Amino acid sequence: MIDYEWKIQMLETELAHYKHMQEMMKARLDTHDSSFAGIENVFARIAAVQAATDEKLDRTAALQQETAETVKVIAEKLKGLIDALRHGSNGHT
Repeated sequence: MIDYEWKIQMLETELAHYKHMQEMMKARLDTHDSSFAGIENVFARIAAVQAATDEKLDRTAALQQETAETVKVIAEKLKGLIDALRHGSNGHT
């Protein structure tokens, strides 16, 4: 009978150990899942910032093109005025 009691006690100890290990694994997996959720949030925020940055870069490029065209028009007008002044005209037609 003592042999059975000892085996029962060992099995109960093993069962308690197994349950403890299960709890530890569940906690570890929960932490792991939580970490992945946090990483996914970071990636989502990075994607949003990148999209906003791309939009701002596109607007900046468009403004730069518009500015370049405006400067070209102004330069042509100035060239016309300078040429007119060189030839003795007042630059107005």
